[in-house]
Amino acid sequence: MLGTRDPGDGPRWRRGARVAAVLTVVCGSVWLVGPTAGASPSGDTVSCTASGAANPTVDYTTDNVSWTVAGRGSCNGASGNFFLDFSGTGTSHGLSVCTSEPTVQNLNLNVTVNLTDASSAPGSPTFVYQQQWTTPATTFPENFQWTIQSAGSVIGAGEAFSRIYAHCPGNGGSPSGNFAIRFAA
Repeated sequence: MLGTRDPGDGPRWRRGARVAAVLTVVCGSVWLVGPTAGASPSGDTVSCTASGAANPTVDYTTDNVSWTVAGRGSCNGASGNFFLDFSGTGTSHGLSVCTSEPTVQNLNLNVTVNLTDASSAPGSPTFVYQQQWTTPATTFPENFQWTIQSAGSVIGAGEAFSRIYAHCPGNGGSPSGNFAIRFAA
């Protein structure tokens, strides 16, 4: 038996003690170091859902709109599960039924997307993506859609549900909403 002393066999007892000591050092080292850095989603297509806010500010003299968007959620893909954080700013012309324009035109948001491997240790690297969320025309409030571009190429699409009951900014309701995005990382 490991670690027991057999009165007639001194080396066997010492060998068991050495094996136990080596296993303790190896297992203890793995425990202290923890898991390796998170898996990279690079080359993977990730599907994400998030809660956040879409805040348009309208200049009613020109119908030009300044936007801020931000949210937090989760994504999954073939390379694993990820925590999602995004934030961005941008512009459009018109705000559909909230202005005199029939649609939101030329939506152009510059968004920073951060993905962190959900199974990695705290402090593991975050994978950062610079994206443009754009569309020539979409609707607002309640639902709006866009394409996701990076380096001039379309890499995905997104959709948000915000301002339920058609509450326009400044007319009640909340800017909070639900976001769904899918893109090639």
